[in-house]
Amino acid sequence: MKNISLTNNSQITDVIDIHTHYGPWKTSDIVKYQFQGPFQNYFNLAKEVGIKNTVIFKTVDCDNKSVLNYVNANSNSLSFSYWVDVDNSKIQNELELYESDIVALKFHPTFEKTRVTDKKLIPIWNWAQDRNIPLLVHCGQWQEFSGYKIPIELAKQFDFPIVLFHMAGGGNSATQGEAIDYIHDNNIPKNIYIETSSCFQPWLIERAVEALNDDHIVFGSDFPSQDPRMALYCILQSNLSNHIKTKILRENAKRILKI
Repeated sequence: MKNISLTNNSQITDVIDIHTHYGPWKTSDIVKYQFQGPFQNYFNLAKEVGIKNTVIFKTVDCDNKSVLNYVNANSNSLSFSYWVDVDNSKIQNELELYESDIVALKFHPTFEKTRVTDKKLIPIWNWAQDRNIPLLVHCGQWQEFSGYKIPIELAKQFDFPIVLFHMAGGGNSATQGEAIDYIHDNNIPKNIYIETSSCFQPWLIERAVEALNDDHIVFGSDFPSQDPRMALYCILQSNLSNHIKTKILRENAKRILKI
């Protein structure tokens, strides 16, 4: 395994990536990419940069069972996150069926066109609460559904970890900075975490640590739309200490996912 060199010539291994998708993207008007090719390509990249464990969930054009089958075929390196589909009438049955395999729930408010605080989702969040299962939430530009303040409100009602994807602001540095400033300036619940995908400014990683502390930042790549090497590079080029980088790249995710 080739490891990524940190400053002062130290190295880190066993990185945990909590944000990858498996399956095709067919929704032409919303997502039309497969930049990094099939998921097998990810394994090659992961080996190159020292990623040891990867959380994987479906695309909107795949299904949870297919993802779980893929995880079981590669169980030494993948962990299964269950995608919450608001139109799935069998979701409660599936949660019970897959419970032993689920390390996290994933919710994408934009694709689902539903706020994470919607009352119809409360039974699912109660299920997560009873098991302390983390919730991974897409945060993006469509503030009506995927604005960062909405999952923060949910965190006031529950205790399980809630992870705000894309630095809480989608792929826009300005929105990410706004979200981080909001978190810094307000009394945010202690179960809120920030994930680093779509962040291309090392100073924003540093600012996030200042706003939320180094126990609440986790690494994610958003493969296949982003290259995990670039996602890692942003963190490694920051002025954070090696100890904090290690927490972001491995220890924090290991703790909340229990993997």
